[in-house]
Amino acid sequence: MNNSHLNINYVHHMNAFYTLVHEHERLRPADISLYIALFHLWNLQRFPVFLTIDGVLWTGSLK
Repeated sequence: MNNSHLNINYVHHMNAFYTLVHEHERLRPADISLYIALFHLWNLQRFPVFLTIDGVLWTGSLK
């Protein structure tokens, strides 16, 4: 069993993302919302790769 997901630190990951958002003016609100939705779903499922488009769009308030 691969336990690499256990080394993921939610706060460090989000802080790195917020730093990137601050540094890159080309990101739009929809881009940021989509990323946060994907990361939230990834976190809820304990970091597997499988996500559904409906879940992503709903969580990101893009639907």
